[in-house]
Amino acid sequence: MNDQNHIGSRLKKERLRLGLSQTGLAKITCISQGSQVGYEAGARVPDAKYLSLAHTAGMNVMYVISGQNESFHVPGGINWEAHDEILQTIEDWLLENKLSLDFEKRMKLLRLFISQMSPEDKVDTTFIHKTMEIAA
Repeated sequence: MNDQNHIGSRLKKERLRLGLSQTGLAKITCISQGSQVGYEAGARVPDAKYLSLAHTAGMNVMYVISGQNESFHVPGGINWEAHDEILQTIEDWLLENKLSLDFEKRMKLLRLFISQMSPEDKVDTTFIHKTMEIAA
């Protein structure tokens, strides 16, 4: 079995772990369902943009690429409570205002709000709401 098939089978395992269909992961990663099928079959190899978007969706890209299921260290760590609170605030604001943003734009907003926080900061939902109003 060639390396592409290993990548494809690990990609499928990760997709299933995340509870996504091939169509769902294709939508998140901005590709066609046919491309997703090709990746999992080993007929094609995903590019960096695909892997980056898959990572943002929770996929363990290091495992997909290398077969190593090791944790990696994030400098400074991740404040998952703040991450989740910011993401929920974004989602709630969009819902309350009957607006929608594609996955990539929501993730960009999440990263922007996280990057503006220092480790000891609390999530400022008012700031997030005001920023979202300006952007809308």
